[in-house]
Amino acid sequence: MLEKPLDLADLTAPLLEVLAYWRAHGGERLECSWIDFDLIELPAWSPFMAVT
Repeated sequence: MLEKPLDLADLTAPLLEVLAYWRAHGGERLECSWIDFDLIELPAWSPFMAVT
C-alpha cells in the first residue's frame, strides 16, 4: 500500500504546534527521546485537558 508523503506546508494549526513542540525537543530530525517528551505538554492536548 503506497501513500502520498505528507507535505509539511499542508499542515494546519494544531499539527503545526505539535511539530514545533517535537522539533523544540528533538531538532529538525525529530529525534526526541521519550524521556524528554511529555505527552501532556503537547499543544493539541490542551483543549482536551481542561478541568471543568
